[in-house]
Amino acid sequence: MRKLTLIIGLFMLLMACHKYENGPFISFRSVKNRVIGNWKLVSYSSNGEEVIDSITSGEEVFWKFNENYTLERDFNYGKIITGEWEIDSDNNVIVTLKMPLTAQGATYFEKDTLNLTRLTNQEMWIEHPGRIVEKYEAQ
Repeated sequence: MRKLTLIIGLFMLLMACHKYENGPFISFRSVKNRVIGNWKLVSYSSNGEEVIDSITSGEEVFWKFNENYTLERDFNYGKIITGEWEIDSDNNVIVTLKMPLTAQGATYFEKDTLNLTRLTNQEMWIEHPGRIVEKYEAQ
């Protein structure tokens, strides 16, 4: 009986440590090490309907997360936006983008939280309010 209680307790502990709604169940790589790299947008859905073509106009969209916590957001039409990133206590990614405001060089900073629901070595899913889901693949 004692072994059964121990097994159930360990199982419950593992379930509580589950970081992301859509997995993975367990990973030996840190969140930071899984985030670092180049990510290509492959799916964008709103209320379950795929709308990537209307959002991107057929252009490729990338995130590039660097080890030194800098990032690049590339919309593949010559506009690369730079910024910084960090991981919050809920294992979500907080990005701060340096946005050009005018041709004279003025900028403003836009901060956003990427609410991750799946993060593996090959996939990153981000959910936004209003049932919007972005899916990325590692490049």
